[in-house]
Amino acid sequence: MEYLLSQEQAQSAANSLGEGLTPDELEKEIESLRLAVYRLLYGESQKVDIDISLLARRAYLLATLVYSKSPEYDSEITGRALSVSALIFEYLIGVSNNDEERLNYTLNAILFYSRGEQEAQSVTLANKVLIDGRVDYFSTDLNIQLAWRMIFHFLSRNFKELLTWEQKSSKDLFNRLSELHDDGLFWVQLLQGCLCVAKLMVWSSKSDYEKYFNDSIRLATILGNTRLKWLSLMVKEIAERISSRSILLRLT
Repeated sequence: MEYLLSQEQAQSAANSLGEGLTPDELEKEIESLRLAVYRLLYGESQKVDIDISLLARRAYLLATLVYSKSPEYDSEITGRALSVSALIFEYLIGVSNNDEERLNYTLNAILFYSRGEQEAQSVTLANKVLIDGRVDYFSTDLNIQLAWRMIFHFLSRNFKELLTWEQKSSKDLFNRLSELHDDGLFWVQLLQGCLCVAKLMVWSSKSDYEKYFNDSIRLATILGNTRLKWLSLMVKEIAERISSRSILLRLT
């Protein structure tokens, strides 16, 4: 399932855009993509001639560019770039006829909105995926399905749901993941990081959540799974944004 950038896509992005979009050039790329989507959303559709597959590719490339070149771009332009990528993926959800593809687009929109300018839209989309049950399409394995479901509770900011699950049955899932799956430890560390952030937000319980996310990134790297590594990196960044708003952290 291509729910995130593969190594080949990342390399393609580096080859296509890595030779230096200056901040001014990046601004032009952002506005060009924003205009393209607005034409699709609000223009006279019969008069709009835009290659949908090319639009999706440009959204992938733009998101990859701002991450690979992030030291060169300030947080404002990076946020706008990711918001435009998210807007494109949200548009593609509605025009795709393939369920798996639509879910891929949805996850990308959620992750990029979370890091962009429209975080509330990320929460809305994550809740929709949980409500309609599409989150279970990420895997046919029940353990991985449950792991994904908890990740989406985190992305939708359903922290109390996460903590209720931890008390009732998280240990059983962690044991099954560790015993039955090659990437089981990855999911355990990623979910433990999410639980730490949930405790921080609900109970003001300070903990070293970064350790768990860093371990999940390390494990994904060892597995050679680019998509899981990308997921960990994105979730870690979202966790940092969430926790930075905690009253506890402001007082310490």
